Amino acid sequence: MYGREDVPGFVDLPRPSLRRYPRYNARSLSDATIVVKSPQEFGDGEIRMIEVLVRPGGKADTRNLMENLRNACYLGAIFIGGGMVGAGVIKRLGVHLSTVVHRSKFPDLKGSSSEMGHFCVDPSHRGRGLAKRLFESLLESCRNTLYATTREDNQAMQQILEQSGFKPVGKPWASRQSPGKKICLWIEPWKSL
Repeated sequence: MYGREDVPGFVDLPRPSLRRYPRYNARSLSDATIVVKSPQEFGDGEIRMIEVLVRPGGKADTRNLMENLRNACYLGAIFIGGGMVGAGVIKRLGVHLSTVVHRSKFPDLKGSSSEMGHFCVDPSHRGRGLAKRLFESLLESCRNTLYATTREDNQAMQQILEQSGFKPVGKPWASRQSPGKKICLWIEPWKSL
C-alpha cells in the first residue's frame, strides 16, 4: 500500500468516499473504495500516488507519465484503509495510436478514441478482483470506443479484457520496455467494428 510517506511533497488529503464524491462512479468492495473522475478533480498528491503505483511495474512506457496522467480522460483509484492500492487510466489519444496501428498491422483502430491502460494493483492486494472492478468502473465512465495494449505474458490483464468483451486483434509486436516480450492489441468489437 502506498501512502503519503511514499510521495515527496504529498499533501495529506481526506480519503475519498461515496458521500464526498456522489456524482462520480465509485464502488465499495467491502474494505475498498473505487473512485473514477477526471484528472482535474484529483489532487496533485493523488496523481503522484498513481505515478508511484504505476512506475515500478515496468510494463508500460513511463516517459512523460505525470503529463500523461494529467492529460488523461479519466483516472481511477482503489483506496483501502486510507491508502491508494491500485490505479488505472483512460488515456487520451496522441501519437501512440498511429504507432499501435503501424506495429499491430491493424488499420481499423481509427474508430477508437481512447486507450485503457496503466493498470496496477499493489502486490499485497492482488487476487481479490480489484483490478477487474476498477476496469469495469472506468469502462462505465467512458462513452468512447476503447482499445488496450498488454504484454502477451500478462495473463491477468488479458483475462480482464476477455471478460469485459475485448478481443485481441492484429499482429503482436516487440515490447520496447521488456526485451524478448511481445505486445498485443485488444479492442471493443461491438463499438469499433
